[in-house]
Amino acid sequence: MLPALLPQDPPPGELGAGCALVAVLLVLVGAALFALIKGKLRPKHLPPLKSPEQAKEELEQVLQAGIRDVRGEAHVRAFLSWSRLWALLEFVGFVLYLTGPTAGAGEAATRRDLMGWTLAMTAVAGVLWVGLWVTGNAVRGGSDGARVLYGFLATTLALALAFTLAFDPRPWASDPRSRFVHTFMVVYTIAGASFLFHPRCARLSSAAYREETARSGTEVSKEAQAQALFRSPFSWVPIVCFLSSLLVQFALEKALGK
Repeated sequence: MLPALLPQDPPPGELGAGCALVAVLLVLVGAALFALIKGKLRPKHLPPLKSPEQAKEELEQVLQAGIRDVRGEAHVRAFLSWSRLWALLEFVGFVLYLTGPTAGAGEAATRRDLMGWTLAMTAVAGVLWVGLWVTGNAVRGGSDGARVLYGFLATTLALALAFTLAFDPRPWASDPRSRFVHTFMVVYTIAGASFLFHPRCARLSSAAYREETARSGTEVSKEAQAQALFRSPFSWVPIVCFLSSLLVQFALEKALGK
């Protein structure tokens, strides 16, 4: 879980809010540089990449045609990515709690007392991550049954996050930022699962939709699909939430002189 990987009041040598914020910004800058370098080193036999303006124009044309629901497809891709990432982070957080170093005898005793609970939650998180990963790949391939199954797994993930939010006995779990991020993840995951059960999403995974888009010959470039993905609230709302929580904590640490 994100709060597990980024402790709120870290011991010396561990990651604080300021370092976490810098790390996130470095990742974003690195991703931007990677995209730039990838475009510059593109093989000559491939067509040149479209500019953001060209991609935006193409996306608007596709949307106006009304045949291919590029926005709906982007919502699904974004939700699949974030929900699988959160299941993985939840699993990694429990594993780190089980195997990480302890600060003293008191913490070691606490871990021993919580061993059964932590092992059970680690198993649940691991099963959910594997299930979401496998069914998510099937959803991307157009399987309607996988869409329904992924919706149920995502709902289970939301319930597991809610259970963790309410009953997690680990010391850092009661921290305000940890609770804020967990609460947001529960709401986001329920919203995403609801979209998967929506008739609009059911149409995207239907054979009729694939046949209709194939007959129309509608081709959407990767750049236009990226435009739709960036516009989807399922893509950018989690980033805003996480960065906001880091900024608020960083400001509070500065104000309190930590």
